[in-house]
Amino acid sequence: MRNRVNNFLGRVSTPGLFIIVFTAALAFRLIFLAGISRSPVFGIAIIDEQTYSEHALKLLETGNIREGFFWQSPFYPFFLTAVYSVLGRSIVGVKIIQLIIGSLTSGMVFLLGQRIFGRKAGVAAAVITILCGPLLFFETKLLATSWASFWAVSLLLLILRAERSSRIPDLALVGICCGLAAVTRANLILFIIPALLWLAVTIFRSGISPVRAAAGTGVILAALLAVLIPVSALSYMTNDNFSPLPQSGSLNLYLGNNPNTDRTLMIRPGMEWKDLIREPTLHGARTNSESREYFARLFREYVVSRPIGYLTGLFSKTAQFFNSREMPRNIDPYTEREFSRLYSLLIWKVGGFGFPFGVIIILAVLGIIRFGSRIPVPVSLFLVFYPLSVILVFVASRYRVPYIPVLAVPAAAGLASLPGMIRESTPRRLAGTIGLIAALALAVSAPGPFAVEKHDYRSEMYC
Repeated sequence: MRNRVNNFLGRVSTPGLFIIVFTAALAFRLIFLAGISRSPVFGIAIIDEQTYSEHALKLLETGNIREGFFWQSPFYPFFLTAVYSVLGRSIVGVKIIQLIIGSLTSGMVFLLGQRIFGRKAGVAAAVITILCGPLLFFETKLLATSWASFWAVSLLLLILRAERSSRIPDLALVGICCGLAAVTRANLILFIIPALLWLAVTIFRSGISPVRAAAGTGVILAALLAVLIPVSALSYMTNDNFSPLPQSGSLNLYLGNNPNTDRTLMIRPGMEWKDLIREPTLHGARTNSESREYFARLFREYVVSRPIGYLTGLFSKTAQFFNSREMPRNIDPYTEREFSRLYSLLIWKVGGFGFPFGVIIILAVLGIIRFGSRIPVPVSLFLVFYPLSVILVFVASRYRVPYIPVLAVPAAAGLASLPGMIRESTPRRLAGTIGLIAALALAVSAPGPFAVEKHDYRSEMYC
């Protein structure tokens, strides 16, 4: 069987395998979509989904960007506007397009895995993304999660390509992709900055003339600004804030970093949330910028006045990010398992252990331990800085999901190494490996339950 698989992988070209992975990923996703369609919230947009949808519809109807459009990152409502202009207000149409984007992400994960660890690992990494329940679940929501995953993998592939070629078109694509990623999920900026600095240093050290290296770096910056400046200008016209960052950034920082984070993170949609949004005006804020500064000031005061509490919170959020279970926000990925037999197989938890992330993170750690020296610097930067970008604010499943496609690459390497580790190990080393796996399973499962896991999301979903 192994020989047949190896022969097949050896005969098929890389573009051919990409097409096979994409086709398999899309077919599986469409089957998943049919199963999850029994959910009572399948055909409606709720909470953040509704906000995105309303902004898109208003823009389509009036041609004007209304106040609040830049409350969250603007790429996704622009995307919805484009889809609605072609398909009408079709929620199912949006979900199918997002499944296509997710299938492309699986194909690119194959390319990334193949580049780093070889063809078999690339296919295995793609299979992980095809079968990953949380990834598929959020691709069927009117949220920017699928696009964030797409930009993350695309950016890594483009940076690795530009590192070798230093061609102007490749460098321009890096800048454009960085800009689009930044206006899709602002936390990706924390990875983009060190990644671009590394690429710039690599270009200058590549042996080309300093003038050509400076020109190449300038191309990246110009392409990046070509995306960010128009978005910033639109934001300024709407809410007097010349910035590509979402207006809610300082509020989110406060929600995840204050003396009562368990309470603030559990503020539910409705009057309590509206009271929080109005709080700056009760303290003298008269403009959007003053409202943003109000929450930013609360965050700074907390960090300065209670540094131990702040650091303890970061430790707790680190445990949440790498926890095997999915951390709910307004949407709990576990509540819709009952409506799809397939989905119930792709995501579950037993005691404190959650599948599939618990398995993926353990395999990834094994892969990093054994093959860490082969992981390119940009991928290592993403594996470090993306979690940090979420931990600095607050952790939720939908924000962790874009990490999974990249994590799937070392996880595939770890999975491929297991048979050899078992076969070649002495009894003592084998016991050590089993002990390491058990320790990792305990580490990613024991913490909690956290406050966000104790709410009745099923009742709230029906409400």
